[in-house]
Amino acid sequence: MHRGFVKMTVLGVITGVFGLLLSVIPLALKLEEDLGLHVFFTLRGPMEAPRDVLIVSMDNVSAQNLSLLSKPEKWPRSIHASLIQNLIAEEAGVIAFDIFFEEPRVPEEDAQFARVIKAARNVVLCETLKQETVP
Repeated sequence: MHRGFVKMTVLGVITGVFGLLLSVIPLALKLEEDLGLHVFFTLRGPMEAPRDVLIVSMDNVSAQNLSLLSKPEKWPRSIHASLIQNLIAEEAGVIAFDIFFEEPRVPEEDAQFARVIKAARNVVLCETLKQETVP
């Protein structure tokens, strides 16, 4: 048993070091980004989507239908607040925005958006991550 543990530990360390080395090579990173998920999903095979998950898409079609700008982060915050209120009325368990609300907008609408998020108590907002290359 001890010998097997040592072999697995050595294999784990070698795999980790190899992965770390590949992660600093731009070509390997690009290859992983371009092919990684595709290969993963191909190997995994098709899966039925969960029945209790709903994705609300805020895309160009949505923007056109609502006569808004194409970027949802530029939409009036009152639109996002109304969406949250509608989802809460439909008993959404969790509401997650994959939008970074970086800039303040109209103060009254920002305040309304904040109040609705606070009242809902189940809204998750993302935070931006910025990549920095350290020489």
